[in-house]
Amino acid sequence: MHVDLGRLALVSVLVAQAQAYGKIGHWLTGQIAQELLTDDAEAWTRVLLPEYGGSLARAALWADEVKPSWAKPHHYVNPPTDCSVLSDSPCNCITTSIANYTRQLSPEVQPLALRQEALKFVIHYVGDIHQPLHVSGRAKGGTEQRVVFGGRHVSLHEVWDYMMLEHRMKVLGKSRTDYAKHLLTTYPPPVTCPLPAGATIDSFVPACPMLWGEEASRLNCQLVWSNLTLGVDLAGTYYDAVIVEVERGVSNAGHRIAALLNAALKAVDPEEVDMVLKVQD
Repeated sequence: MHVDLGRLALVSVLVAQAQAYGKIGHWLTGQIAQELLTDDAEAWTRVLLPEYGGSLARAALWADEVKPSWAKPHHYVNPPTDCSVLSDSPCNCITTSIANYTRQLSPEVQPLALRQEALKFVIHYVGDIHQPLHVSGRAKGGTEQRVVFGGRHVSLHEVWDYMMLEHRMKVLGKSRTDYAKHLLTTYPPPVTCPLPAGATIDSFVPACPMLWGEEASRLNCQLVWSNLTLGVDLAGTYYDAVIVEVERGVSNAGHRIAALLNAALKAVDPEEVDMVLKVQD
């Protein structure tokens, strides 16, 4: 039997590219956040993400790549009913996970490895909570709702996770990096978090997963399911009706990741950063 190694290698590359391309939403949120980091926060990302060279875009994919079984429920939250107010009780879910991992970013947390892991979870989960179907129990977050997009039979969750973003990027004829810049300049910064009573801006870390989750939850009734017509290719009128909010969610997530990190990582000791980087080298 003759195996064409050249063709096999090409197929392997194409498969790998397709798998990576499916993660475009997280890559974009990380890239947008990177553009908005302060110098202090950027210095700490190099310390906390040495394997990614400090790149939030690359690190944003980590939580889906390692997929620890205990963390599976941390990627979503199911409201009591569609579009209902989320419970503020602690849960084994995305809202509590964002709060917990944000606290672990504190310079007081040791060892350093805990903060490194916390950062990778935070940037991923903040991205997830801005995708409405991560805040919906209907059809298991759309994973069990079969639809057609661009002639392909897929789940509704896949359409919202990456397919509409891929389609939009092709329509615009932009690279990933240029598309991130387009989103950054097209959509205004969102309200990140209201300042709690008694808090000062200097001490406040703007992590508001309840607020962000409820924004996404409302979209399930306003857009995700209300515009859905089964048996019709969603790359047409459905895409046209929802793509602005898909993009806005990505942009909002990037802005909010940056605001969170700029606040949480601002107490930077330059000597500590230099020391850690020398040890890593």
